[in-house]
Amino acid sequence: MIELRSISTENMQKLRVIIIGGSLGGLCAALALRHIGCDVEVFERSPQEMIDPGAGLVMQPELIHLLEGYGIATREEVSVPSPIRQFLGRDGAVFGQHSSYQLMTSWGAIYRRLKAAFPHERYHYAHKLVRFELNQEQVKVYLANGCEEVCDLLVCADGANSTCRHQLLPNVVPHYAGYVAWRGVINETQISAEVAEILADKFTFFNSPSTQMLSYLIPTETGENEIGKRRFNWVWYWQVREGTALRDILTDRTGLFRDYSVPQGSIRPELIKQQWAIAQKILPDVFVYLFTQTKEP
Repeated sequence: MIELRSISTENMQKLRVIIIGGSLGGLCAALALRHIGCDVEVFERSPQEMIDPGAGLVMQPELIHLLEGYGIATREEVSVPSPIRQFLGRDGAVFGQHSSYQLMTSWGAIYRRLKAAFPHERYHYAHKLVRFELNQEQVKVYLANGCEEVCDLLVCADGANSTCRHQLLPNVVPHYAGYVAWRGVINETQISAEVAEILADKFTFFNSPSTQMLSYLIPTETGENEIGKRRFNWVWYWQVREGTALRDILTDRTGLFRDYSVPQGSIRPELIKQQWAIAQKILPDVFVYLFTQTKEP
């Protein structure tokens, strides 16, 4: 494997690069390396186009620089501005508010722009990494479908349950942080005028010793951000003890235990009902409303 710090810009342009993982991180790395002339291919384990998980994102300067610097999209095209940050009490009253201009986007809007900017023939589905071998010059990559590839630089962007990380750092394992995150998105046309007046165009928080909930507006999964087409994104962080309680939440409606997250539409109905009862006891009414209005949190 080549030591990157010793490579000149001219030689960098000759590198063959393989990126493991074709989500946002992998695509950003692929586009940045391709921009300086590297020969880049992306190997994604999913068998088909990724499905939007319904996640909202706060746009960071690095992402804006990549999108605009490489001519992929302007910030205005893929975001909803949030000029105000506010805090609600348990009674729903605003007790704190200040200017804090941020740009909010959605996973789907960014993924589609990045994916469209990368050559489709160099993005490979159903290519799951099994292992890799290093030598002084190159990296050899072994894939589950039997393919073997050789590259000068291997970029590991294969997520929380990274095969690359496990091989490089076998003794490093994730540690549970002590809370889970419920989340959902709702079309703004489905929100009452009273709730929209409180939450629209604001980054809104509710904090208490055992929980935090927040919401903000985001574009659609295809990037539409006109008024009437946007979505309210919310996230509810809730403390859950490790052990039986956590395992119960991570067991989906088919009985399958999930290591990290339960996909939309797979959470057991009784858990949603249980969490709704908790929401009524501890959350402001506007956040209870968001939870209730979400068909599949």
